[in-house]
Amino acid sequence: MKTRVLLRNGCFALLLLPYFSFGQYDKPAVYTYADPAGTIASNVPLNQISTRAWRHFHRLFPAAGAGEYWFASGEGYQVSFVQHGCRYQAWFDPRGGYRYSLHYYTGRDMPGDPGNTIARDFPDFKIDVVTEITDGEKTIYLVKMVNASAIRTLSVCDGKIEVIDELTNGGQTGSPTVAISPISIRSDR
Repeated sequence: MKTRVLLRNGCFALLLLPYFSFGQYDKPAVYTYADPAGTIASNVPLNQISTRAWRHFHRLFPAAGAGEYWFASGEGYQVSFVQHGCRYQAWFDPRGGYRYSLHYYTGRDMPGDPGNTIARDFPDFKIDVVTEITDGEKTIYLVKMVNASAIRTLSVCDGKIEVIDELTNGGQTGSPTVAISPISIRSDR
């Protein structure tokens, strides 16, 4: 009789063991912190983010609006945020040193010098989206341009313009249309 009770209790304990042990190790996917300046979200607790990266970020981007998202990985830290109504991403190495940042904006917000050069060299295209990449010393612009027949991606660096990609637009002035051909499945059975 005692053996039967011990066996039953042992089986019951084995059934409940995963619920007690695995439930203790669940980590939330996002840690969110609210402070007077805004909300900060991260994939790790805030104390695991490099203080050097934190200081560099707030010194380089003092006008960053509420809603920073920090992502920590083995390669360093990435911060996504909005500043002056534009989307940004900044990267820092594992020790917190600044690597580079990306700034996304529309063609009408492109700075005068590269924007005027592109407008002069490609008069039949409209600048759609600009990605500005800077490391603090050098700035490179990736420019997506659209017209009725083509979509081009340009690289602009130190006054040099290079076409790095070109797609056929199909007569639209917006994003390209992707034609999907029907797939035929042949069975050899």
